[in-house]
Amino acid sequence: LAEYNLGVIFRDGVDLEKDINKALKWFRRAAAQDNSAAQYNIGVIYAEGNGVDQDLNEATEWFRLAAAQGLPRGQHALGRMYADGEVVDKNMTEALKWYRLAAAQGFALAQFHIAEAYLNDDHVRKDFAEGLKWLQSAANLGNAAAQLRLGLIYAQGDELDYDLDKATKWIRLAASQNNAAAQFALGYMHRFGEGVDKNTNEALRWFRLAAEQGFPDAQFFLGGFYTQG
Repeated sequence: LAEYNLGVIFRDGVDLEKDINKALKWFRRAAAQDNSAAQYNIGVIYAEGNGVDQDLNEATEWFRLAAAQGLPRGQHALGRMYADGEVVDKNMTEALKWYRLAAAQGFALAQFHIAEAYLNDDHVRKDFAEGLKWLQSAANLGNAAAQLRLGLIYAQGDELDYDLDKATKWIRLAASQNNAAAQFALGYMHRFGEGVDKNTNEALRWFRLAAEQGFPDAQFFLGGFYTQG
């Protein structure tokens, strides 16, 4: 545990100067003692190319070690590798297996990716009911992407009954977590009075928040307001 904590300190620059090489050194020592969180963090460093050359093969092997020990983040990360198909052959059966193991431990992001697989992935048989079940679970656990997706499903009224109250509830929850797409959607709803009172000031507030995160549609709408003003 001490070795792992030192890895975190050097990775994040907590009280000491940030040093990825020293972080890796301590994470490796912890990983050698089967510390699954250390194994996962080594994988993340290589996957992101954070202070080292990006190496997705190396990352995958570390994720595999962490996943084999039951770490939800590791299981989800390994599932993503199979879903993306960049390093290992794309295999949604294998991806879903690892997602489900993480999801069973309450890992909301894994639940969201299971939902997306059943709703959108061309390599998985479409199953709206199954996708909705996992989407609802992830949203209830606070996953902003799931909350936004659920809100949009209610707003579109295709597979579920059109319900702007529920749409607004879920989109607002996602927006409150700084999800830029949800902030834009909420701004749009206030701009045109869809599901909420028409309120230009509220629309501008949410558009600004999304625009500050670089969301292009929000920047476009914000520019339109200023041009008209």
